[in-house]
Amino acid sequence: MLASTGSAKYTVPKFKYLKINLERARDLIAADQDGTSDPYITATLAGMQTKKTKLKRRTLNPAYHEEFYFLVPESYTGNETITFVVNDWDKKSKDDFMGEVSFRLKDVQSMKELRWYPLTEKNQQSQVLQEVIEEGIDNLKELKAELQDKTREGLGLMRVLSKSRTKITGELRLSMEYEPYYEDKQLPPIGKLKVHVKSAKNISLSTMG
Repeated sequence: MLASTGSAKYTVPKFKYLKINLERARDLIAADQDGTSDPYITATLAGMQTKKTKLKRRTLNPAYHEEFYFLVPESYTGNETITFVVNDWDKKSKDDFMGEVSFRLKDVQSMKELRWYPLTEKNQQSQVLQEVIEEGIDNLKELKAELQDKTREGLGLMRVLSKSRTKITGELRLSMEYEPYYEDKQLPPIGKLKVHVKSAKNISLSTMG
């Protein structure tokens, strides 16, 4: 779509919405001395747009039931990532990292249903997560139990875990899907756009109100 401002013309970018249903987390690590944590989750799209859940006190199995929307430009290739990071809130010191999981935007089409995804330490989850997305694995607890039975074969995720020695720090239950972009759609603010006007001329008083 083309827009015009006087003699200047520019193309208005096309967008779509990424809708995220962040339901809950479970089996998080205990970051506090009393054996609990105060977890909250931040979601960041392509290192630019960020959303944050409410803080949950003294729990390792927080329920959020929160819905987020991100604005996704049509120019994105699908290799951009959205990352969910779980942190433990601390009143007197820096918040503690508890785990993360990242997804490529190209994988969103297969994530419309609520499912559990593993949280890991930083930069460790790529192989594990790909197994979860591709094989439809939905319950890490059951798979960990199956790992004890050496007669079972074909547990792709468990083979990856045993070879990479990836540390699972909890699980996150969520779903994601795309929705069309509508200018009049009533949604929470996505972000702020700052515009710096360097100069202007020939402005009539009728345009200033």
